[in-house]
Amino acid sequence: MAVEETKSTVIKLNESNKNFSNHKIIIENRKSACITGVNKVDSINPTFVSCQVLGTTLLINGTELRVDKLDVSAGNLEIFGNIDSIKYQGEHKNILKRLFK
Repeated sequence: MAVEETKSTVIKLNESNKNFSNHKIIIENRKSACITGVNKVDSINPTFVSCQVLGTTLLINGTELRVDKLDVSAGNLEIFGNIDSIKYQGEHKNILKRLFK
């Protein structure tokens, strides 16, 4: 896994070779989040984390965010800090639409 740090202290990480079929998000008291099924981490900084799950971008917004554990090959991401919101962005293909195509 290659790490590239830019001038704005945003860290960009390469993606995993695995394609996960599902994901799970566990949030504890808006202070920590454990996310499974992460295919790629796009960027990390103290106010947001952007990652890819199931071909969709997942945005985690907050303050004092930090990544404690990251294992892209296993698809696990653990975030600590003050979590304000988690939002899906982009297209997610419905499994029923794929089945009946």
